[in-house]
Amino acid sequence: MTSKTEMFAERKRVALNRQKRDDKRWKRVLAKMDTDKKKRMCGAGNTMEKGRTRGATRRSLRPKKERTPDAVAFEYTIHVAKLIKGRTFARRAPCAVKKIRAFARSVMRTKDNRIDGSLNTFLWSQGVKGVPGRVRVRIERRVAENTDGASKRERLYTI
Repeated sequence: MTSKTEMFAERKRVALNRQKRDDKRWKRVLAKMDTDKKKRMCGAGNTMEKGRTRGATRRSLRPKKERTPDAVAFEYTIHVAKLIKGRTFARRAPCAVKKIRAFARSVMRTKDNRIDGSLNTFLWSQGVKGVPGRVRVRIERRVAENTDGASKRERLYTI
């Protein structure tokens, strides 16, 4: 029985051999190709920039977008009934609050999500089991004020 280090070394050797074989094959293929076809094949994802790059993907070659500004606000209508369908009556309102938090986290990509008191009051207005079917929500991303040097982002949503 072989040890793990021997097994990893063998895998690495096999991968290097495969890589060499692929590179040889590509050299042969590119040597036979005419220049127009080479230009079309050039680059991963046909970006026409570089030759064949190992490990490059279309996404890695895409231009990088800047981060969205810190202070932004969007309005959404959240279909709460769809999110809490089949939930036990005693857990409907708390679940709705959690689902709205999760929705805001996915939209704004922040970890610290706070629900405004008015939104919480609206969700609980008809009791624990009578949560409104849809909620119109304004989601804002705000920069936290009392941070210890770090640029922590937090946000708050209101109706």
